[in-house]
Amino acid sequence: MPVPSRPNVDPYLLWGQDTNFAGFKVPPIVLKNQRLIPVAVELKIAADNPQARALMYSVPPSYPTTSCFFTGLLDETHLPALKLLALRIKMGLPSTPTGKPGTIIPPLGGVAPKRVIGIIDNGFGFLNQTFCSSATSTRFLALWDQEDTGTGTVTLPWIDSPFQYGRQIGSAVIDACLARLQGGESEDAIYASLAYQPARRRAAHGTHVLDLAAGALDPTTRKKRQDPVSDITSLIGVQLPYKPFKDTSGSSFAVHILDGLRYIVGHLNGRQEIAIVNISDGAYAGSHDGNSLLERAIDALIDDSGLTAEGLPRLTVVIAAGNGYRQRLHARWQETVPAMPNVKPELHLRLLPDVLTDTFVEIWCTPQQGPAQTVPVVAVTSPDGNSWSCAVTTSTPFGNAASPFGGIYGSDNLALNGSGRYSFLIALSTTIVGVGITSRPHAKHGIWKISVQGVSEFDAYIQRNNPALGDDGPNRQSYFVDDRLQPKYVTGKSTLNNVATGQGVIVVGGYYRRGTFFDSSTGNHWQVTNYSSKGPGRKGSIPGVNMHAPSEDSPVLHGVLASGVRNGTVMRMDGTSVAAPQVTRFIANSYMGYSTPNPELKPPGIDNRP
Repeated sequence: MPVPSRPNVDPYLLWGQDTNFAGFKVPPIVLKNQRLIPVAVELKIAADNPQARALMYSVPPSYPTTSCFFTGLLDETHLPALKLLALRIKMGLPSTPTGKPGTIIPPLGGVAPKRVIGIIDNGFGFLNQTFCSSATSTRFLALWDQEDTGTGTVTLPWIDSPFQYGRQIGSAVIDACLARLQGGESEDAIYASLAYQPARRRAAHGTHVLDLAAGALDPTTRKKRQDPVSDITSLIGVQLPYKPFKDTSGSSFAVHILDGLRYIVGHLNGRQEIAIVNISDGAYAGSHDGNSLLERAIDALIDDSGLTAEGLPRLTVVIAAGNGYRQRLHARWQETVPAMPNVKPELHLRLLPDVLTDTFVEIWCTPQQGPAQTVPVVAVTSPDGNSWSCAVTTSTPFGNAASPFGGIYGSDNLALNGSGRYSFLIALSTTIVGVGITSRPHAKHGIWKISVQGVSEFDAYIQRNNPALGDDGPNRQSYFVDDRLQPKYVTGKSTLNNVATGQGVIVVGGYYRRGTFFDSSTGNHWQVTNYSSKGPGRKGSIPGVNMHAPSEDSPVLHGVLASGVRNGTVMRMDGTSVAAPQVTRFIANSYMGYSTPNPELKPPGIDNRP
């Protein structure tokens, strides 16, 4: 039974409320009979900031009171009042608050050097000597672990963060750990004593990325590097939440990425200090036009940070383009004959068995124009033949409304969508009950049919739901299948990372360092990888990526070498995630007066894929 839409609220939050947040790790915190939900907020006008913040249980003090953007814990009963002031509200992952709301905890590490390298990622091997200036002296300024402690308290040597969730350590604690390492204690034992789970494996995404961005060795030759970044002593790591598994969909990124950026920028004390931040993470769905809440907030933060006296940006954000070009996660349809109300383009979503995470499909559409303008409608048919439909002004649960296994959430709120288009979210529960997931109704695996009516064009995106590096669980990614008897809808175009379509960020794609077949006679020495995501979609008429860097040695020698978690180990890792930090390193070096050209970086024009 369709129900009226709930305007300017994140549809993922609506799905969470309808399912008691069963697919979002844990239910929201209940504190003093309040249900608290972490949210990112974009206000209609900045002048409403104090009034909006008064509705929150807590807002990190680092967010200025003159901004349209902030994050914090929202008392669910105050949601209607906040909706009146907000353009849109996005949900983060629940996390038990630590410390007292409004407590100002100063950044760690004292006065930062003039250049800060920040990495927002997952898994930092901070005991590795590639991140040390000596055997007992770390190059880390601070590490913030955003993971929920679950108790509301933080155990020493960790301390509370300025954002009232997670925990942080500074250089003094890491130096003490390095001294223990020199005294004969193992890396495993030290990480275990700190209860830092992401360093439990041989390889970690954040370690690999940070080594390429600022490690002691040259990322291309693995020899001692003599560039300024290899000696920089102001590395900051922001560990994204990861228990019981990382939010692969990226639906919660707005809160945690914004807080991570604020945390890093908070370590800058003077107008001459600069932060270069690498984000090799993101999601596939979204409006893909630079108008999402997160992208607008990042652009605003870059603008607000301003320039140094030399004209250098005080905040530079480098983002991986994404790996979605061939994953069949994007479908596009555009009518060729106007005003054909009976045309119902149909997509086929293959939902695999043993999917341990919820599956999300976003549809962004433009309604048909003219005197007989129709209301956009999405219909979904399950593999066992059951059907549901939803107009853009309503939402429709699948199954028991009190405990649905799926649903469609329409939104005709152009301010919420930010793109001048309507949107739908199709949410499907797991196809199996797995570790860390409470018993709940689950969706049928097989082909789900999705039809869209009353629109002149639409884009459909599937969020990622296969596990991230280091997470448990089978690799089960849902994808679109083109019917052989129907027009082809699936395309790799407009598949940029959903954090990467803003105007102020630098977006990096990946290429094969040694061409297609090791054949020097072809002259094709740096072909773009077959997975590197492609534009358009960037705000400000930017066609796509800004540049490319190596993400594979070749089509048969996958990945790029960089450090493993343990000292002296190296691992191969591929994807645009490893291309982006090489550009981060280049930018940091150039900001420090090291102007030697990097032949490994290629212009965006090398991408000629259809």
